[in-house]
Amino acid sequence: MRRVRRTGSTAPARIAGQRKPLLAGQEEFLRELMAKRKGIILAEIRAALIERGVVPMSLMTIWSMLKWLDQSHQKSG
Repeated sequence: MRRVRRTGSTAPARIAGQRKPLLAGQEEFLRELMAKRKGIILAEIRAALIERGVVPMSLMTIWSMLKWLDQSHQKSG
């Protein structure tokens, strides 16, 4: 009802799409890093990002970005 009062429209509201990844802009760097260092762990990827001035909030953020890039990440040994 609030939207109807505000806009006068009874049309359904637009459903938002997916938001862009938190590490957008780092795709090429992550691909290169994964190609150079097989078996790299998420903590090492995080350290490399911090060196570049990008501070991911959690390791899950990095994992999600790798999944979005379709880069397999396998923890070694």
